[in-house]
Amino acid sequence: MSAPPALLRIASLASQGASRREISSAIRGMDRLAVGLYAHTQGLTGPQLLALRAAALSTRVSDAVVSHHTAAALWGLPARTRDLEMVHLSALAGRAGHAKSGPGYRFHRREIPLDAVAELHGIPVTDPMRTVLDVARARDMDWAVVIADAALHQGLVALPALTSAAAVMTASWGAARARALPGLCSPLAESPGESLLRLRLQRMGLPLAEQVVLDDVEGAPRVDFLVEGRLVVEFDGEAKYAMSGDVARAHWLEKQRHDRIVEQGYPVRRVIWAHLWDEVALAARMHRALRAP
Repeated sequence: MSAPPALLRIASLASQGASRREISSAIRGMDRLAVGLYAHTQGLTGPQLLALRAAALSTRVSDAVVSHHTAAALWGLPARTRDLEMVHLSALAGRAGHAKSGPGYRFHRREIPLDAVAELHGIPVTDPMRTVLDVARARDMDWAVVIADAALHQGLVALPALTSAAAVMTASWGAARARALPGLCSPLAESPGESLLRLRLQRMGLPLAEQVVLDDVEGAPRVDFLVEGRLVVEFDGEAKYAMSGDVARAHWLEKQRHDRIVEQGYPVRRVIWAHLWDEVALAARMHRALRAP
């Protein structure tokens, strides 16, 4: 993520001898992010605004480090809309005077050791390993897997190291979920939709392989999932067409690829975001496809 815009500190202006009128003029058109901290926020994306708010709060809340879903977003990992609305902070180990949660932020009292703290654009954040494990302690395990998959895919963490770090987590809230995480995640997932689809197929008890190259098909296309060695299942998000810059051509190329797969005898089922939220219907659809001749 690029560096957030600079924060304007009222205290700094006052220490330089600025008058009240000069200070009022300086902050005109800016948004107040925390007590005494202002910045221009027009045109910022959700993650950029979150980074700016995190930078402001980390300077106002003493002995705190940005953590959990906020740290994940700052590391460039997937974030939902609600993850961009709340800044998560955690206590630094061995520091006194722990703060409380306040407007727009949640303060976690579980202490973060100093060796698990990194810095991004001057903002103290939990390192990727600690971030992934802290998110896993939360109740939404599916999204924890999404974040872990992305961290593995981007090379921010390695699966053996994640397995070792999770294994030693005991006697703390959410530790069991953190220990279960390495067995659920995969570095092969290329999007949140793929991660969530894999989890649902696994819960159906279906044997599957990820990112499979169909060598017996002309052009050897790679597919998201091959279920029972014979059913191709693809996650179809709008983003993969928009990323090409030419949506119409992207659809045309995808149709040609689809036709090559089907002509070689592989049935194809495409899953979109809406399908992921009704697992019963999705399971019925998968089993119908597998029963078909």
